[in-house]
Amino acid sequence: MSVLLQVPVKTNCYHCGLACETNHIKIEGTTPADDKYFCCEGCKSVYEILNANDLCAYYTLENAPGTTYKKPVAAHKFDYLNNEAVKRALVNFSDGKQSKVVFSIPQIHCSSCIWLLENLYKLNPAITHSTVNFPRKELYLSFNEAETTLREVVILLASIGYEPDIRLGNLDSPAGQPGRQAARQLAFKLGLAGFCFGNIMLLSFPEYLGLNKQTESSFSQFFGILNIVLSLPVVLYSSSYYFSSAVSGLRQRTLNIDIPIALGIVVLFARSVYEIVTHTGAGYLDSLAGLVFFLLTGRWFQQKTYDSISFERDYKSYFPVSATRIQNSQEQSVSLNELEPDDVIMVRNEELIPADAVLVKGEARIDYSFVTGESEPVHKPAGSLIYAGGRQIGPAIELRLVKKVQQSYLTQLWNNDAFTGARHSNLTLLVNQTSRIFTPFILTVALVAGGYWYVASGVAFAVNVFTAVLIIACPCALALASPFTLGNAMRILGRYGFYLKNTAVIEQIAQVKQIVFDKTGTITQAGQSHVTFSGNGLTPAEEQYVKSAVGQSGHPISRQISHALAQVLPLPVSSYAETPGQGIEAVVNGQTVRIGSAQFAGVLPGEQPVEGEGGGNTKTFVSINGRIKGYYLFKNTWRRGLPDVLRHLSENYRLSLISGDNDGERQTLHGFFGRAADLLFNQTPQNKLNYIGKLRSTGQAVLMLGDGLNDAGALKQADVGIAVSENINNFSPACDAILQASEFERLHLLLQYCRTSVKLVRMAFLISLCYNLAGLSIAVQGWLSPLVAAIFMPLSSVTVVLFGFIATNIAARKVLGKTGRF
Repeated sequence: MSVLLQVPVKTNCYHCGLACETNHIKIEGTTPADDKYFCCEGCKSVYEILNANDLCAYYTLENAPGTTYKKPVAAHKFDYLNNEAVKRALVNFSDGKQSKVVFSIPQIHCSSCIWLLENLYKLNPAITHSTVNFPRKELYLSFNEAETTLREVVILLASIGYEPDIRLGNLDSPAGQPGRQAARQLAFKLGLAGFCFGNIMLLSFPEYLGLNKQTESSFSQFFGILNIVLSLPVVLYSSSYYFSSAVSGLRQRTLNIDIPIALGIVVLFARSVYEIVTHTGAGYLDSLAGLVFFLLTGRWFQQKTYDSISFERDYKSYFPVSATRIQNSQEQSVSLNELEPDDVIMVRNEELIPADAVLVKGEARIDYSFVTGESEPVHKPAGSLIYAGGRQIGPAIELRLVKKVQQSYLTQLWNNDAFTGARHSNLTLLVNQTSRIFTPFILTVALVAGGYWYVASGVAFAVNVFTAVLIIACPCALALASPFTLGNAMRILGRYGFYLKNTAVIEQIAQVKQIVFDKTGTITQAGQSHVTFSGNGLTPAEEQYVKSAVGQSGHPISRQISHALAQVLPLPVSSYAETPGQGIEAVVNGQTVRIGSAQFAGVLPGEQPVEGEGGGNTKTFVSINGRIKGYYLFKNTWRRGLPDVLRHLSENYRLSLISGDNDGERQTLHGFFGRAADLLFNQTPQNKLNYIGKLRSTGQAVLMLGDGLNDAGALKQADVGIAVSENINNFSPACDAILQASEFERLHLLLQYCRTSVKLVRMAFLISLCYNLAGLSIAVQGWLSPLVAAIFMPLSSVTVVLFGFIATNIAARKVLGKTGRF
């Protein structure tokens, strides 16, 4: 039973936590202790919805986690969501059975919000899946179109206090805006901390110079008050991340490293305000501002290392390096960032559709397994809307784009953790594990030392010792060691054409024991092979058949054959199929064309169907209507410095090669890799993935180098996946790093530098721990005043930062050479 009461005692709303006014609503429980008070009908209604659906665990995760909802939901305001044009703009995927949509929900603020929104299926069974991206405050949601509508889903969200922020005018804004907003917010915090730090130091100069406090007492007090005013934005705004992280850790009953950092900030601020207000000292607000400034600089340093490379965890990582745009009946290879709505593109067999588009030519059989998990191809007639992320299965088709690549549904979908295997930083784990011991240890030492000196020398001396211990032992330097050292290492590696996803990749590389290479496009130079045809010769008509067949495929070998037949006009293809790792089959002008391996083309074991050179080069056979016509011979050009790179790598790693090509160059490659190395040929993409999995199952950390879409699974399966790319500014296969092809000859040096960088981080940790032990031993004996402790605390951070910066630069000159790149 609910009743309206007038109670003079201050009461907080059970749902949102806001103070109830004089008139508030109570739902009576079985006992007075179970009574629940609400500030409005909206909050009471939300509680009743959750209670009716057995979702009241929402209130156990946080104290009053809901958002205030005093205005009733006006369902008519969402009538515009029944408009088909609006639905098409909002929905990221729809196949007539299910729809997928991403909502921006600013009200998301705690773990209870996440829990409730990820249990929406209990409120509406038609909602099949919902996942929250907390940093972006976004909700990824799938629903059954036969059982509910987009409008009803939005009304449900609004009724429980999470109305989506739908702004139709911004539907085409660039993807990744929340990330840019976070970067701007960090820049504002850093700038504000730096401004306050500089001005507090300026106002503290009288103390630094030891001016007479009696003659300058009025100025000292005035400057002290100004310093307090200047420090407030630093504590309340610039350092807010550390406080929120510390509170979150305490709520989850874990002691992360931000807890002692936040504690150090609080102690510095409280002690400083006390001294200034009571005229017993000048405080340590300059040290406080400096501490926050250096901490934020470390965070900013990581974010700004790579502005030119996008490593978002989404399907963009799987997009081809370029797309084929049709303009004035001519094919143009362009990077994805050049594509615009209304551009017409060609999509070949097994190629991904980079953006939402309308089919204008060809027979579309779209595999949406990346989107829906169902691999059965869907037939689409001309004029159909085809969503980004589908793969064409069959002959090439032409599409007219309706969205930019950045706006495709896949950008948000791949950000879902369910589609990614997150890399964990061992160094970060070490820091957090240390903090779990560090925090209670420091508090214990501070309390014991304070208690001892309280008995021995009185309260004033005890407070000084207690404060000095907390200040001197703040583990800020420990927190700065990894981001500054590895962040600068990332910057230097980027100068050498080696672009890493994040600093955790450096740690993973340092643990690698086995390196697996792909062949084509990885250790060979893409597009550099010399192509010739050996056999009975092709008539002009047969060359057209071949050109038409290879024109449907995106495989590098097909592209090279197509380039060799650049002057030949293609014909329409009536049927097409491609067998990964084997070859392609097409029907052109009634003629069946098969191009691929000898077995695929129809060459019998032991048969020598055509005479011609071959040696150890790659051969791709051609048959027309079952008759072997000959083969294309590819004389590969190896990457510059390949023998030296492999020789150096073999000193520290086990090497192997796994390729989808034939074994025509086995002897040459044995000379490069050594007789003990595994050389596997004629491998399918699944074989590659299985091989990587087999190596990892033995406990080895595996690094995989590849270049094409066929390597995406193996790159992801490996502990570290590196894509060798000819053009770093375009999208590359799923990977942890991109190596510019021109820098391949430095590969062994780049990996060595990664190992050295991790060693430098451990040295920085050691410096930080030695500082803390030395500082503690002095502070507990009462030989260190809080003022001196406050000076040494940021000094230790600066020391670690300078060590990381200088040491990584010196190591780069020693390992990578003096090239002036950094």
